[in-house]
Amino acid sequence: MVGPIDMALEQLGLSRRINLSVTRFVTLPQIISSTDFVAAVPSRFARSADVQNLCKVWPLPFKSPRFTMRMLWHRIHDADPAHEWLRSLLPNEGER
Repeated sequence: MVGPIDMALEQLGLSRRINLSVTRFVTLPQIISSTDFVAAVPSRFARSADVQNLCKVWPLPFKSPRFTMRMLWHRIHDADPAHEWLRSLLPNEGER
């Protein structure tokens, strides 16, 4: 698995060994607090109460690349009121 963090590390002549990959950041505080693992996460997530209460947080020692998050859903939920509400909270970049 190669991502933006790996590319930034490579420019510094470094690499990382990935022991675990998660599909959701929200699972990380419990994992990190009960292991010797470290994780690179968005600063906004690192400032969350769950992370702050369970983990030590430091900035990365190098400039990290920016990334864009996308939201996906099945078309059958296009008119679902809860989905419409959630989508209304996010900036709309238009359909691609």
